[in-house]
Amino acid sequence: MRRGDDMLNTAMTDELTGLLNRQGVDEFILLFNGTSEEGAFIAMQHLEGKVSAFNQRAEHPWALGFNWGCVEYAPQRHLSLEDLVNEVDQAMRQARSVRTPSRNQL
Repeated sequence: MRRGDDMLNTAMTDELTGLLNRQGVDEFILLFNGTSEEGAFIAMQHLEGKVSAFNQRAEHPWALGFNWGCVEYAPQRHLSLEDLVNEVDQAMRQARSVRTPSRNQL
């Protein structure tokens, strides 16, 4: 899990800017202020590229991986932070169902 924390910290200090918050043991929420859903999607694809590069350089039998979902805040739909987080969680589960890991993921 330390590797995942290190990867997120590196990505956040490099080119991604946003607010990172640990939601659970292995769950994080990344908020992009003033960014559209499309912009956040592009940023997350960039983070996927960083993880892929990390895995190519790694000398261990496991691969670092993550699942993510993007949702743009809409005050008429998200009456609370919980509403927003639930929608992001749903988007993440939907995206995860179409991704297939190639190696053991942490």
